[in-house]
Amino acid sequence: MEKANIIFAIALRSKGSSRNWNNTVDNFNKTIKSIFNQTDQNFLVYVGCNEVPELYDDYDARLQFFLVNNPVPTEPLEMRRDKFWKYSLVACKIKEYLLKTNNPNDGIFVLPMDADDYVSNRICKYVGNHPDANGYISDYGYVYYYGKKHFMKYNDMHTFCGSCNIVKMYPDDLPDGMPCQELCFDKKTAGELNDRYPIRWNHIEVATKYESIGKPFSVLPFPSTIYCLNNGDNISEHNRISANKTSVYTKIRGFLSKIKHYPENKKREVKITKEICEEFAFSKAE
Repeated sequence: MEKANIIFAIALRSKGSSRNWNNTVDNFNKTIKSIFNQTDQNFLVYVGCNEVPELYDDYDARLQFFLVNNPVPTEPLEMRRDKFWKYSLVACKIKEYLLKTNNPNDGIFVLPMDADDYVSNRICKYVGNHPDANGYISDYGYVYYYGKKHFMKYNDMHTFCGSCNIVKMYPDDLPDGMPCQELCFDKKTAGELNDRYPIRWNHIEVATKYESIGKPFSVLPFPSTIYCLNNGDNISEHNRISANKTSVYTKIRGFLSKIKHYPENKKREVKITKEICEEFAFSKAE
């Protein structure tokens, strides 16, 4: 295979932190199927995880798993740190890949994405045809609430969907090795690590940070993502019935609630058409 146009980076939650592991595995398989639906097959998929999930289909070496031995997170803040730790491992592997290529300073597009979302099959070909961009943001996309018979179309998807920033990364943007695990999960030092590498940045801030250093993102001319909610294992929904609701969970839930009411982010219903399903390899939950 020629040098990949893009690497899809995924941090998969562990079996121990999932409310329903079978559901988590099913959603993950749908995401992988969506990625491999690309019209241009020149991509890689890097997954950071505690255990390799069952795969419903046979995939080639473009799908790679990198294992961690993290303790099982029990509350949303720990889950976010666990996710960023796995992204750190994936980032190390991306750097290794870049340094093995003939021109590592050309960089590589990276799409950090959630393990339950769907992506347009046009992404790999588009970024391959436009290699000089600093990155891309999604101007609009779809939200699927599990069990519904339609999508909700939102503007500015990158402001609340974790699978909507495509970042051009270079060797200096990626760590040489994994940081000390204790530092990554410590409240005082985790924030410093999150500021250091783009793959660990909060998805809401990525485009703004790049613009502030003179590297503004371009806008994709098509919807990039179907963002899935209410599947039972979103971090923002996890432990909803727990009596010990953390302040982080409350903030996330409040943010998602506000998003629905932003006038500039007006939503509207969109039919689940055959064309959309084919583009995203979308499989509606019954």
